[in-house]
Amino acid sequence: MDNHKVFNGTMHKQHEFVQHFADAGFPLVDPDPHGFQVPLRASMDQVVAKTRSMLQDAARSGARYVLLGGLTSVGVAAERILAGGLEPKAFHLGLCEVETERVRDEADRFVFQFRGLRVVREPAPTKEEWEAEQARKAAEKAAFREPAAPTPRNLPKWRTYDPTGGWGR
Repeated sequence: MDNHKVFNGTMHKQHEFVQHFADAGFPLVDPDPHGFQVPLRASMDQVVAKTRSMLQDAARSGARYVLLGGLTSVGVAAERILAGGLEPKAFHLGLCEVETERVRDEADRFVFQFRGLRVVREPAPTKEEWEAEQARKAAEKAAFREPAAPTPRNLPKWRTYDPTGGWGR
């Protein structure tokens, strides 16, 4: 799979990290935030509905990964949807997160410093990717031959095989 594009499903702009994502091989589709606020009294059904809508937006954008932020309920909902626990595997998206360090600047404000990108779920293969992998495995199996038993004719020239004494030089 060559597409490692990332959809920003957080509530934070990622403009300052665009180059970090590109350097890691996971370019951002759009650094602007596409996440959503979860009201304190929101039911899990409401969180799932909003998360499903965000995943649909991510799939339409051409991304293969969704960057999630700090809302645990959104991460749980995304995992349940992508695992097929709530509906058929219609989404072929993976999940990732950014590891940042919060450092205080001169004005005592927190500044986020990029420390790494972690893939927490690989995308499920598309139908085309799955079929290509099955064809590759079938070709590999068809090409496999059981190795011949060692005989003097198929051994390297510098070693000989003596059935009574084993390998020698």
